[in-house]
Amino acid sequence: MKNLFKKEEFLLDEVIFQGRNKEYGAYDLRYQSDKMLTKAMFIGVAFFGSVSIIPLVTSLFKEEPKATVEVVARPMDIENIEKKEDEKPLPEKSITPPKPQKVNTVDSRVPDPKRNATNESSVPTNEESLNAIRGLETIQGKSPDIRLNPSSNETNNSGNTGEVKFEKPVIIDDSPKTKVDVSADFIGGIDAFRNKVMSSFDISEFEESNEKLSTEITFVVEKDGSISNIKASGKDDAFNKETIRAIKSIKGKWTPAKIDGQPVRSYFRFPVSVVFN
Repeated sequence: MKNLFKKEEFLLDEVIFQGRNKEYGAYDLRYQSDKMLTKAMFIGVAFFGSVSIIPLVTSLFKEEPKATVEVVARPMDIENIEKKEDEKPLPEKSITPPKPQKVNTVDSRVPDPKRNATNESSVPTNEESLNAIRGLETIQGKSPDIRLNPSSNETNNSGNTGEVKFEKPVIIDDSPKTKVDVSADFIGGIDAFRNKVMSSFDISEFEESNEKLSTEITFVVEKDGSISNIKASGKDDAFNKETIRAIKSIKGKWTPAKIDGQPVRSYFRFPVSVVFN
């Protein structure tokens, strides 16, 4: 049956390619199609078979994990250790203190004023007393080594006659000054300070008053160029508060006043008047 189908296909190919170039590739492909399909099937089966066998082969050559051996170090009992003989302590050397040398001593006892005097020794002279120490009997020996420690007043005030001089304490006056050699000034000039005050002033509360409001501001210019203790002496409290607020909002430094070339704290007066129309 198979040969019959194959023969019919061969005859069909001959009819199709009758009068045509059979050397062309299409005729050869149709003629060898069975062989090529069979060959492809065997190659595919061999490929998939080898893929499935590879894990089994690799597992045969894979080394099994070795068991780790844990070494536990334990103390060993050591026997038959030769014990050294107890070392005998060295005999202590007896140290004999040197004999004290005899020092010149004079009998400084005062003669007994009774009729039958028990102490008839003569009073030592000044020269004998300088080269000896005082005692109850006279001994001939080495002159004593007498050292006198100078008093603290003599070491600290060498050459002084004993009079103690007290220096007057210097009183530093850090109060604000009204009279100075060089007045304090705003860095940039007082006009720049006035313009900053006016630009910072909020007039919305006073626009409908239609009057002239004025106040005098006093403050202290510190040595570091800042200002403090700002006060206003105007009649209108609201105007005073707004003027103080405007001055506090200004960012800028002052050059402090000076006396004898040294910066000092000083008072500064600044009048402010605004006409509201």
